[in-house]
Amino acid sequence: MNSTRIAIIMVFVVCAFAWRVAAEERQQQAQQQPQQQVEPQTQPQIPQPVNIPQKGQIAAPGKGNAPMPKKAEADRNFDGKPDRTEYYDKDGNVTRIETDTNYDGKIDEWVEYKNGVVSKAEKDANGDGKPDTWLEY
Repeated sequence: MNSTRIAIIMVFVVCAFAWRVAAEERQQQAQQQPQQQVEPQTQPQIPQPVNIPQKGQIAAPGKGNAPMPKKAEADRNFDGKPDRTEYYDKDGNVTRIETDTNYDGKIDEWVEYKNGVVSKAEKDANGDGKPDTWLEY
């Protein structure tokens, strides 16, 4: 074997090793990040609307002619994309919450409410965009 071939093989081996080490580091970082889990014993708190009343606007929902939100979005990691969307009924009660808990740009948690109480929760644990865990209350 000539020295050029040996050098090419050595570069390939070093690159493959570096790729493997980087992949293992990414996997360890992903495992160390806290994961939100929906537990059947506890119910998520009902969030307050994200919108802030303007000066002169009545802040209490359902009083006077205060507008009721239909939808509220929050960008919790400040990347310019909503990570949590809350949907409300005509009385201002939350009906559904969709959340991107790992900030990858895809919704991975869905919680539905009936009469202000959690009725159903779903979670996508493997990132394929489909629920893997279902809880019904």
